[in-house]
Amino acid sequence: MSNNRARALLLVADDVGENRIREFQLLSEAGGYDVLDTVIQRRKPDTRYYLGIGKLGEVESLVKSLRPDVVITYHQLNPIQYVNLERRLRTKIMDRILLILEIFERRAGSKEAKLQIELTRLRLEIPMVREFIRLARWVSK
Repeated sequence: MSNNRARALLLVADDVGENRIREFQLLSEAGGYDVLDTVIQRRKPDTRYYLGIGKLGEVESLVKSLRPDVVITYHQLNPIQYVNLERRLRTKIMDRILLILEIFERRAGSKEAKLQIELTRLRLEIPMVREFIRLARWVSK
C-alpha cells in the first residue's frame, strides 16, 4: 500500500458474485484508493442503512480500527442512506457511481468534459443535500 493514497473500506449488500466484487475492488484502486477491507452483507439489509444492523455494527468497529478516509458502497445509495451511514460511521460515504465520476473527473482532458462531470455529480448530490436540510429542520423544531 502506498502511503499517499486515500484508504477505503468497501461495502457490498446483496448477493453479488465474486467477479463483480473483485471488479469493484479494482475500480476503487483505479480511483486512487487503497482497499483496506471489503464487507459483504449476504442477508436482507435494513433499507435505512444499506446494511443490516448486525453488519453495520461490524462496519462501525472496522471504521474505528482501520480509520478509512472513505467508505464506498457497491450499490447507489438513496439520500437517507447517505445521511444515516455518515451519522453512524462518522466518515465520508460514497457509492460506486460517485467513485466512477471521480475517476472520470481525474482523467478528463478538456474543461468542457470536467464541467459536464461536475454537473452530473451535483445532480446526484442535490437529493442528499435536501435530505440533510430536511433532517436539520426536523431536529431544530
